[in-house]
This record gives sequence, structure tokens and C-alpha cells, in this order.
Amino acid sequence: MERLRPFVGRIVDAARLADRAALEALGFRPRWIPEPLDDFDEIEVAIGLDDTRDLLVTAAVENAVVARILLGWGPAGDDDADRRGFEADEIPGVLEAHGEAIVALLEMWCPAG
Repeated sequence: MERLRPFVGRIVDAARLADRAALEALGFRPRWIPEPLDDFDEIEVAIGLDDTRDLLVTAAVENAVVARILLGWGPAGDDDADRRGFEADEIPGVLEAHGEAIVALLEMWCPAG
């Protein structure tokens, strides 16, 4: 999770949130991407984790700034299901498998500078 920490406090580029093609090119599908962002909002996307589950990446945003990043899972393809937490021993494998894609996603949404 340390590799995600630099994105906390970064400003979200709203125009980049709307770029669904770039999101899909990274392998993600939108679950909740508000347009426009409210003062406090969440952005959530999914990517396949295994045959039965999707990895859910959620960014809590306050005044267009990332306040926290959450990782969880939901039933595969069910965009209405609630997010569930991983067991502690699952997180390293999830980050090994999808860490680069998550970082690329966050770099797209929250460019440095």
C-alpha cells in the first residue's frame, strides 16, 4: 500500500476522469465516476481479480483532492454489490498482480505537479 500513498493529497483532474477509453485501456471498468465531483465524493472502478471476484479501487475525494484510497472486492461483474474487505494475507498478492495497473490509473487521474 506504500506505493499508493503518494497519491493521497493530489488533485484529481476531472477531465481525465471522463476519459473512459483510457480507463478501459488499463483494464478497468467504471463502477461510480461522478460528473462533476461533489465537495465530498467517491470514485470507484473494477478490474477482474479471479473468476468470481473483481478488485475494486475506490478513491475518496474531498474538494477534488484524494483523501484516501481503498482496495476491496465484489462479485465479478456486479457493479451494484457492496465492497468487501480483503483478508490481510490476500493484499500482497493483489498488489503483486494489479499494483502497476492501479498506479497507472492513479497517475492518469492525479498527475504530479
